[in-house]
This record gives sequence, C-alpha cells and structure tokens, in this order.
Amino acid sequence: MQTVSAPPHRFPELEAVRGIAAVIVLVHHTLLAFAPTIHGLVDQSPSSMLGTPAFAAVNGSAAVVVFFVLSGFVLTYKAIQSRSVRMLFVQGLKRWPRLAAPILIANLIAAILVMGGLISYHSAARLTGSHWLLGSYTWKPSGLIEIPNAATEALFGTFIFGEKAYNSVLWTMYFEFFGSFFALALALFAIVIPNRSIIYSLFAVSWVGGTLVSPYFGCFVLGVAIAFLHACRFNLWIGGCATALLFGLVVVLAGYHEALSGESLPVRFYSVLAPVAKENALALRVFIHSISATLIIVMALWSGSARNVLGRSGFVFLGKISFSMYLIHTLVIASAGAFVIELLYYIGPLFASFCAILCSIFMSFILSYPLALVDAWWVRLVSRRVTSIVSPHVANGQRAIH
Repeated sequence: MQTVSAPPHRFPELEAVRGIAAVIVLVHHTLLAFAPTIHGLVDQSPSSMLGTPAFAAVNGSAAVVVFFVLSGFVLTYKAIQSRSVRMLFVQGLKRWPRLAAPILIANLIAAILVMGGLISYHSAARLTGSHWLLGSYTWKPSGLIEIPNAATEALFGTFIFGEKAYNSVLWTMYFEFFGSFFALALALFAIVIPNRSIIYSLFAVSWVGGTLVSPYFGCFVLGVAIAFLHACRFNLWIGGCATALLFGLVVVLAGYHEALSGESLPVRFYSVLAPVAKENALALRVFIHSISATLIIVMALWSGSARNVLGRSGFVFLGKISFSMYLIHTLVIASAGAFVIELLYYIGPLFASFCAILCSIFMSFILSYPLALVDAWWVRLVSRRVTSIVSPHVANGQRAIH
C-alpha cells in the first residue's frame, strides 16, 4: 500500500519569489494611488515608467502571473513526486478553507473601515489625480449590513463570481480557486499515465485549452509542468553567466504592459508589439508574463547563484507574509495612505505623495505579520483536520501507484 505521507519538500527560494512578487504588487498599487503619472499604467506622462523594462519593478500584473504559476507548482509537486493520488485529494479538500479564512478576515476589516468612514479613496484621488483610486468603494456605507455583505463576498462571491467590492485585489481569487482544481486534475493524469510523451502532449493541450477559457488558467498548467519536470529529476544546471542573461530577459519580459488609456496599446520600448496587442491585449500580456514567470521559477530551482540569493532569511520572510500582505495592502492604501496624503498635501504634493507611499508600504508590512501568524495557524489546523478525515477512508482502500 502507498505510504500515507511523504517526506516534506520545501522550497524556500520559491517562497522568496512569492514574497518579492507580493512586494511588487504593493509598490504597484501605492504608485497607482499616490504617484500615478510616475507609474504610468492609467495616467501617463513623459516621466512614466510604463513602456520601459524598469516597469518590471512595479508591474503588478506580471507578479500575479508569478503567483498563478507558483500555485500550480506548489499544489502538485509533492503529489507528483510521491505519485500520491491521496495528496491531490487532500489538496483539493483544503483549497477553499485555506483561502477563505484570511480573505474573510481582510474583508471584515474592510467592512469596518467602510462603516467607520475611514476609507478615503475619493478624497485622495481628487488630490493625486489617480483614476485607479476612483474605481473603488463607489457606494455609500450602509451600516452594519456591510459586515454580512463582506463575509458573503469573502466566503463565496469572490471565488464563484470574482466579486471584489471590499478588496480590489480579490479578482484573482476566482482564477486561483478554479485554476487550482484545474492544476490538481492535470496532476492526477500526470501521476496515473505511465508514458511521458503522452503527459507532455497533455500539458500542451491543457495549456491551449486553459488559455482559450482564460489566459490566466494556462499559468497553472505551466506550474504543473515545471513540478513534473522537477519531480522527474530533470537535470538542468544554470551557471552564473546564464543566470545573469536570464535575469535580464526576465526584466524585459516582466516590464511589458499595454497602456490602459488612449488606444490601450504598448508604448515606447514595447510599441513594436502593438499590432499583436490589437488582436488580444490580455492574451499577449499573460503569454509574455508567463514566459517571465517560468524563467523566474526555473532559475529559482536550477540556478545555484539564484538559490543562494533567494534563500536568504529576509527574502524567505517576505514569502511567509506574502499572502497576508497581498490581502491587506489595498486597505492600508485606502485608509492610512489616503489619510496621510490629505493631511500633508498643503505642504506640497510631492512630499505628501512620498509620505503616503512610505506610510502605505510600512503599515502593510507591519499589519501583514499578525495576519500571517493567524494564517499559518489556520493552514496547520486545516491540514490536520483534512488529513485526519481523509486518511482512514482513502488510504485504507487506495491502490498503490508505481
């Protein structure tokens, strides 16, 4: 009979990648809110970062693709490596409660801020000229009803319908939820099919099929494919020079984003891609960012120099608080950051924007930590409970897979 558990396989370097991606999303939104013309995605100016490879440092869209590819890898690697169908089943049972609890906490915090009149998006938007800020919290607070509304959205609406009224970043949870089950189903076939050529063909077909439904679903296929290659002990050595070249390529690819104003086409360095973007801007963007995300994970797994850098404790710590930071930072921007810019704007717009950005980043780090502790406790609890439920029913009757 197949063993119930396998030795743990942790990838601190991948945790670090997730943490860096979360920081990029944080900076992305703070600049969109308080320095929109420097960011350039929605409000462009000659000094905008958009349209240059430097945009990779603030490209939240590219970071989200990294999250999705990483999810495909992390969800399936242990099961593929140990050829355990049971592990896939456990991961599937854990997925909703694992995601729902921290999202619920963040949404309840948002509801309390809304009820208390502490969300100042629109006042700050009038000062900074941020069109991004104007698109959030567009309703009048309705009192205590905000609490059940926020809870319902967190537990169901965000997963089933992609609702994000209380937290704009929750649009990703629709893809994270359904993409996770797509990845688990694909991993099941990778475990039970003995022929690798068929598996590789399945990956290709699944990527095309998933991309046709939504380009974001293709990201999860890439994560499973990387997990399969790594679990099969695919030998790839990336030296220092190759790592530097790949990093440069990653920066160029991750810096891509079409403008979201005017004709909504790539500009400046990436303007050569405008004819392709006219056909399907989202598909092109996610395709380019998927290549970037894949290269990042490949370097993290197979480049010694990249692993040495990413394995440092500071980067690993970022990974531990990454999900909490992702959930909490827009609430900080909407409340504390907006308050700071309103308070200091009379001194000078640049000074106020700088302080609001620093405050948002600092407070996001500070507030992410306690939520991360709760999240870590919740993950352990869910894992124990689901494993205790599944083990006697699945493990006893499961056929060994070799």
